[in-house]
Amino acid sequence: MTKNIEKEMIYVIKLINGIEMNKKYPSTFLIPNKRFINKYIKVGSIVKIGDVDYRERFWVCVLEFIDKNTMICEIRNSLYSNQPYNFLDKILIKRENIIDIEFFSQKEEIDEEQNEELLKKTENKLKDLDYYEILNQLININNN
Repeated sequence: MTKNIEKEMIYVIKLINGIEMNKKYPSTFLIPNKRFINKYIKVGSIVKIGDVDYRERFWVCVLEFIDKNTMICEIRNSLYSNQPYNFLDKILIKRENIIDIEFFSQKEEIDEEQNEELLKKTENKLKDLDYYEILNQLININNN
């Protein structure tokens, strides 16, 4: 199904509901929590979604918010399942379709010194925790 908004084709496709999949498979289908999505998703954000019918996950860039839950996005990678849409086509998504978030765009540069320092701090914190503590913290973060 498609819509034609302002002379531009926008595909409306059946997408994975990340929230439902996370509830069904909490230990294997991890998604960003709602609070995290609400804080970080904005125009220009790169997010991962999944097509139900073609069983392919791919990245899109948020171009515009129609309302607080619905976005027009642009596909940002080539697809391989012969969908009628592909790279740079526009699609409609909802917040519950977001299954991952990319934090660095082409416009952002990673400060190597800060990255190295953060990595050392994280490694030191992880050394103080055992596997089950780490797993429990990840589950708690995901449930919030």
